Amino acid sequence: MLTRRTTQRLYLLRPSKKVNACIQYCVAIAQRRSGIQIHSLVFMSNHYHMVVTDEEGTLPIFTEELNKNLAKALNCLHSRWENLWSGGDKTNYLTLADEETVLEKTVYALSNPTKAGLTSHGGDWPGVRLFRKAKYMTKKPGFFFRPEDKGGKLPDRLLLELTAPPIGAHEKIAEDIVQSATTKEEKLLRNDWLKSGKKFLGKAGVRAQQIHASPKTPATHKKMCPKVACKDKWLRIKMLLSLKAFEDAYKPSQKRFSGGDHSVEFPLGTYRMPRFYGARCAEE
Repeated sequence: MLTRRTTQRLYLLRPSKKVNACIQYCVAIAQRRSGIQIHSLVFMSNHYHMVVTDEEGTLPIFTEELNKNLAKALNCLHSRWENLWSGGDKTNYLTLADEETVLEKTVYALSNPTKAGLTSHGGDWPGVRLFRKAKYMTKKPGFFFRPEDKGGKLPDRLLLELTAPPIGAHEKIAEDIVQSATTKEEKLLRNDWLKSGKKFLGKAGVRAQQIHASPKTPATHKKMCPKVACKDKWLRIKMLLSLKAFEDAYKPSQKRFSGGDHSVEFPLGTYRMPRFYGARCAEE
């Protein structure tokens, strides 16, 4: 699960026809250049959640392309030049280690508009909220990217493909399971919201938000940043031990490399050092 928020929680991703089209096109670019499988994506006004599968170890390419292109394009649209993304919080990568957790996090993302008191049903969210297996045609935003007939290197149209989530069910019924679980969760959230005497902002209210505004609720600064989510305790422990083993092997390798020993071999899964510095990396 990928999560990234905007600087100071500003509504720089606020839904609109141009913003929505730009988001989908930038996601399509990132997918094209990385080969990442996308199962669901939800772009709120100041952050996004995506559930993806990375089979080739190209996730850093995907997030780099997405965050870079989206920041440049939306800054152009909003006539601004400062950072679009939060500087302190980088993209959060949360490994979903089992099928139950994949479903749970997918439902969490899809029900975000209701949980935040924005729309009573997730399907009413006016922004980008996709989870059904399909190929979506995206169009290049004319306000930033150069058209092909004027020398633009990127296609004027790109396919954005979503695949069924790995939740232990056949792909033909997987999205129905996701929809059913999301509907159930939204009903609980909706009832709790209405019982508290609050009203939902609604589509019009969301679109009317100012991009330089931010939530009135105080920001939470978490001391912990989980890297693994798993319902199975022992599988979670196994995953965490594997992650620790990688870190224990990486640190001395980096120290030796920085000291001039370029023959050192980095552990399997290392991305930055082989790509940018030509370092050796262990193979399976």
